[in-house]
Amino acid sequence: MPVFTEDDLHLVNALQIAPRAPWSRVAAALGVDAATATRRWRRLTSEGLAWTTAYAPEYSLFALVQLACRPDRIEQLSTAVCALPAVYSVERTTGRYQLELWVAAGDLNALDGFVTRSLSTLAGVVEARTSVGVNVYADGSDWRAGSLDKYERAALGDSDQPAVRSSDPGRFSDRRLVAALAEDARRSVVDLASDTGMSATSVRRRLTEMTRAGRLILRAEMSRQAAGWPILVTYRLRVPPADLDRFGTTTTKWSAVRVCVPMLGGETNLLLVAWLPTMAESLRLESAIVRAFPQAEIRERDLSVATLKRVGRVLDGYGRAINFVPVTVE
Repeated sequence: MPVFTEDDLHLVNALQIAPRAPWSRVAAALGVDAATATRRWRRLTSEGLAWTTAYAPEYSLFALVQLACRPDRIEQLSTAVCALPAVYSVERTTGRYQLELWVAAGDLNALDGFVTRSLSTLAGVVEARTSVGVNVYADGSDWRAGSLDKYERAALGDSDQPAVRSSDPGRFSDRRLVAALAEDARRSVVDLASDTGMSATSVRRRLTEMTRAGRLILRAEMSRQAAGWPILVTYRLRVPPADLDRFGTTTTKWSAVRVCVPMLGGETNLLLVAWLPTMAESLRLESAIVRAFPQAEIRERDLSVATLKRVGRVLDGYGRAINFVPVTVE
């Protein structure tokens, strides 16, 4: 399994901060020339170790659907759900539910139909449990590898603030632009204009408007195994409602916390995902939660044995991208 060098991690960290920054700006922040930065990124992407993507959070509600599966059907079900465009991320986990699916749906009615007709009827599914995200304190687009110093981050324009997200309805042209960026958020303005039928000037203007308004989320991703975070743990907590905002703003500053989302459905009301270097770090994280929020209860903890899909990218056992399934809203 390839392992990231320090330079690799710096490069991914730079693109997490500024996914569409010109190579000249990225290179200047890293202290290399543009040709070197470009060459390193091409190597990482060609090996499936890193990539960029884009999506518009305003176009759908997001839900976590957990599937309990017959043991002899888990592999087949894993393949089947990864092929579904509305299922944008998939984890295979320990615990009662072997598959955790993040689903994009237009509304609750569409989500219900997708779960009951497309998921629950798959051969080998024993049980399905659904919860719906209320808002987002942090997701993968907010998480940083943390390898760059404050001066390097400043050179890339990092504000250390979570991404702004909007729920305003979008334009049809915006959706075409999002689709054109989904597989590679660094595509050129010329290519985007050709795909969308917009002028290059319009593409530049819409990109600026949408990203500033939080209507377009750009992110750089990587193989967490190669980068040094082989452990992924998902926690479901019961947090007193009055403490939810404080919990979200506090824990999302912790380097281990990748996702923090209030959820509706079931006995828990908050989901937290952590990327960790070792299993022992999960105990330290739980201790930190208990110390900071003694009234919060960790009701469930699931260890990911394999990340099968992340925001449309199908991954192999080492977290390398091997295919892309464009995400569509159910």
